[in-house]
Amino acid sequence: MDTDNAESFAAQLATLLETKRVSARSAARMAGLTRTQGEAIFSGDRRPSRDEVLCIALAAAVGARETDRLLTLSGNAPLDSTVGRDQAIARCLEQGLSPQKTNELLRGLGEQGVA
Repeated sequence: MDTDNAESFAAQLATLLETKRVSARSAARMAGLTRTQGEAIFSGDRRPSRDEVLCIALAAAVGARETDRLLTLSGNAPLDSTVGRDQAIARCLEQGLSPQKTNELLRGLGEQGVA
């Protein structure tokens, strides 16, 4: 991820977390990230994987539109409405489900979890 996108991703993420009143530490913990992973991602020092972005978005209870923006800024593919797993994830985002509940639902559908 180039420096501009890393900074844009980190800035957008910080704005969303502030709006949702979720601390970075809490979002990282709920997303299943280690302290080191969370710090590197939230500072823009490390490019998060697609599933890491999805877990952070689920932990922060942001919608599908905001999640797509985070995915794009992090250099990952946005949610694809033609892919069953992404359709399920978008529904979970809109319903405000946690990463853990989303994983349960995905596994129940025979899909790979996000964490």
